[in-house]
Amino acid sequence: MISMYDLVKKILKETNGQICKHCLGRKLSHIVEGRDNINRGEKIFEDLEIPEPENCVVCGNIFDKINDDLFKKIYDKIDFLNVEFDTFLVGSRIDKQIKTWDDELSEKFDLDVEPIKKELNRIIGREIENTLEKEVEFEKQDIVINVDLRKEPKVRIQINPLFIEGKYNKLVRGIPQTKWPCGKCKGKGCEECNFTGKQYRESVEELLSEPILEATNGWQAKFHGAGREDIDVLMLGSGRPFVLEIKEPKIRKINLDALEEKINKMTEGKTSYHNLKFCERNRKAEIKVSSSDAYKIYKALVKCDKPYDKDKLASLNNLDEIHQQTPLRVLHRRADKVRIKHVHNVSCEIIDDTTFEMTVKTEGGLYIKELISGDEDRTKPNVGEVLGVKSICEQLDVVEVSENRRINMGKEFTHLTDSGVHMVEVGQKPDQKRLAIASGKIHLDKNTIEMIQNEEIKKGNVLTTAQIAGIQAVKNTSSIIPLCHPLNLTGIEIDFDVKSTEITATCSVKTLGKTGVEMEALTGVSACLLAIWDMVKAVEKDENGQYPDTRISDICVIKKEKI
Repeated sequence: MISMYDLVKKILKETNGQICKHCLGRKLSHIVEGRDNINRGEKIFEDLEIPEPENCVVCGNIFDKINDDLFKKIYDKIDFLNVEFDTFLVGSRIDKQIKTWDDELSEKFDLDVEPIKKELNRIIGREIENTLEKEVEFEKQDIVINVDLRKEPKVRIQINPLFIEGKYNKLVRGIPQTKWPCGKCKGKGCEECNFTGKQYRESVEELLSEPILEATNGWQAKFHGAGREDIDVLMLGSGRPFVLEIKEPKIRKINLDALEEKINKMTEGKTSYHNLKFCERNRKAEIKVSSSDAYKIYKALVKCDKPYDKDKLASLNNLDEIHQQTPLRVLHRRADKVRIKHVHNVSCEIIDDTTFEMTVKTEGGLYIKELISGDEDRTKPNVGEVLGVKSICEQLDVVEVSENRRINMGKEFTHLTDSGVHMVEVGQKPDQKRLAIASGKIHLDKNTIEMIQNEEIKKGNVLTTAQIAGIQAVKNTSSIIPLCHPLNLTGIEIDFDVKSTEITATCSVKTLGKTGVEMEALTGVSACLLAIWDMVKAVEKDENGQYPDTRISDICVIKKEKI
């Protein structure tokens, strides 16, 4: 293995000695101890009496730009925006040539060290943390401070959205769920829409979002509903779930209980909103996903063109699988295809010879008006077809929108996005030495333990095999557990404590990386214990082929730390 001094000489030769302390310390961070890269660089410069160059060919002296002037720009921008935040992240832009030089130098000498941008972001972030007493957060931050260091430093603040979830009821007809642009001017404003740019004066979205935008000093709101009802349909029952996204909120700490009460007073008789609470971005995706057991209940007033056979109403409860081609009225915005949906049950109440009220429970996504009318035979079977008369839906109310299991959990999924499951980005975290130790026990018959100690198990050496199994499992953790990151492991130790009726396995895992290794340690110790069971199962079985006393227990993490 090349020594530190030889590596320094090679790097100095490659750069003609034109490399700064920051960059040299970063390139040797894996073999030189120090508080940070500048401290490592200073040690090397001092120990080897390296003269400090005027210019660094790697970074172009970019670290000199991280100075009081830069931080004044950052703090002035924050003050100007008057933005409220607790957590932040720093992002930076640098000249492409600097990144190329930095990467090429690491590649030439096979250096697995952090790129220059991460060091820049960390230095800037640490200073802001200390000055403003705010916290750097890599996964969910209130703002992102973007610093452009390509020429004269520029600063841009990205204010991340605020997400509020709840449920709403619509109590009057004629109000759409979201804002509809005027059909004539397409939202620009004209005489027909009284220069509002809207087809309807108000919506469920606007009645909610306008007071919240005022409270948060936000720029814009976007409404995400768990489906939508037609403009002439009421939304009753416990309400329809939604998420309201507030873009660029300058105030994040608002009293949602008080705001909910205020909004409901303002919208009394039109709409009502319940259970407002803060949520994470992934809830937008969650509320739009229907599970197989999600359902909706509707109450429809059905009008027939002539008297219907009242005895046939009972036949409506036999409706089950419905083949529904995209309704004509939504064909302009949905793909023309046949969707298979299901009716769960139907009950009817006779009003007169040509009118009845139908309560129907269906799978989500079934268009009820077309289920009743048939929509020129695009929905089959349909109510009119079963009754043998032409039928239309004169009035419709949504009585209940079920909450599928994913919605009901009401939890924040860090690994779920609008497009599905993902592995969390940890790239901006610094590499750090990490340790995790896990342990667990396997309880065996006393005679089995003695056979293990005397190496009398026919399959072979039990504990050596278990060690190999544990090491293999640790190395393959990311293949076994879907959302674990592949890690650069630096050490694995597996030890056993053998007692008269139990064996305790301990798995210690080390890494130099961006995330912890507790899952690797747990996977390793689990595989160890399973391998022991497999090795001794022939002698542990009773006369019926069962394992009455064999068991694995107490698997846990006993230590986790950053070294």
